[in-house]
Amino acid sequence: MTRSVYFLDPDGIEMELFSDAYATEEEGLVYMKATCGGAVPMDITAAEPPRAEISQANFTRVG
Repeated sequence: MTRSVYFLDPDGIEMELFSDAYATEEEGLVYMKATCGGAVPMDITAAEPPRAEISQANFTRVG
Protein backbone atom coordinates (compact mmCIF):
# COMPACT_ATOMS: atom_id res chain seq x y z
CA MET A 1 0.00 0.00 0.00
CA THR A 2 2.99 2.29 0.41
CA ARG A 3 6.46 2.92 -0.98
CA SER A 4 9.08 3.29 1.73
CA VAL A 5 12.68 4.37 2.07
CA TYR A 6 14.64 3.63 5.25
CA PHE A 7 17.78 5.54 6.24
CA LEU A 8 19.83 6.62 9.24
CA ASP A 9 19.93 10.27 10.23
CA PRO A 10 23.26 11.89 11.22
CA ASP A 11 22.74 10.73 14.82
CA GLY A 12 22.25 7.11 13.73
CA ILE A 13 18.48 7.09 14.29
CA GLU A 14 16.64 4.94 11.74
CA MET A 15 14.03 6.93 9.83
CA GLU A 16 11.29 5.90 7.39
CA LEU A 17 9.93 8.07 4.62
CA PHE A 18 6.82 6.64 2.98
CA SER A 19 4.16 7.58 0.47
CA ASP A 20 0.80 6.02 -0.28
CA ALA A 21 0.88 4.02 -3.52
CA TYR A 22 -2.89 4.09 -4.05
CA ALA A 23 -5.40 6.94 -4.16
CA THR A 24 -7.56 5.42 -1.42
CA GLU A 25 -7.11 2.94 1.39
CA GLU A 26 -9.78 0.75 -0.22
CA GLU A 27 -7.74 0.45 -3.46
CA GLY A 28 -4.66 -0.56 -1.47
CA LEU A 29 -6.57 -3.18 0.50
CA VAL A 30 -8.02 -4.67 -2.70
CA TYR A 31 -4.48 -5.01 -4.09
CA MET A 32 -3.13 -6.56 -0.88
CA LYS A 33 -5.97 -9.10 -0.72
CA ALA A 34 -5.58 -10.01 -4.41
CA THR A 35 -1.82 -10.72 -4.33
CA CYS A 36 -1.68 -13.21 -1.44
CA GLY A 37 1.56 -11.60 -0.32
CA GLY A 38 3.11 -12.03 -3.76
CA ALA A 39 3.66 -8.40 -4.60
CA VAL A 40 6.51 -7.79 -7.03
CA PRO A 41 9.36 -5.86 -5.35
CA MET A 42 10.37 -2.54 -6.83
CA ASP A 43 13.48 -2.75 -9.03
CA ILE A 44 15.76 -0.19 -7.37
CA THR A 45 18.43 -0.73 -10.05
CA ALA A 46 16.10 0.49 -12.84
CA ALA A 47 16.66 3.91 -14.37
CA GLU A 48 14.71 6.70 -12.72
CA PRO A 49 11.63 7.68 -14.73
CA PRO A 50 11.57 11.20 -16.20
CA ARG A 51 10.08 13.86 -13.97
CA ALA A 52 8.06 16.88 -14.96
CA GLU A 53 10.02 20.11 -14.79
CA ILE A 54 9.14 22.32 -11.83
CA SER A 55 8.72 25.93 -12.87
CA GLN A 56 10.61 28.55 -10.91
CA ALA A 57 8.49 31.11 -9.05
CA ASN A 58 9.28 34.80 -9.32
CA PHE A 59 9.01 36.42 -5.89
CA THR A 60 10.17 39.87 -7.04
CA ARG A 61 8.12 42.58 -5.36
CA VAL A 62 6.93 45.32 -7.66
CA GLY A 63 6.03 48.76 -6.40
